Amino acid sequence: MNDMPRKKVSAAELHDILAREFRGSAGDSCLKCSIPMPVYFRGGTEGASNWRIGAIDECSTLCHSILEEIAASAAARYELKAPR
Repeated sequence: MNDMPRKKVSAAELHDILAREFRGSAGDSCLKCSIPMPVYFRGGTEGASNWRIGAIDECSTLCHSILEEIAASAAARYELKAPR
């Protein structure tokens, strides 16, 4: 279990983080897929992530799988600032 508190970031900051990690993993293998903007989501259970991203279409370079892994990792490190 992760005892470290998650860093609070804006949706734009989290999007930049996800996009940077995605490009670092996917590289130039796919230039058509893009990362959806994260949206605030009040988690149903304590400790759950408070954000979600929309799905991307499946592509032959497996961008959707790469993004799922990156989002799961980021969910343990970041939480979105609550909307006002």
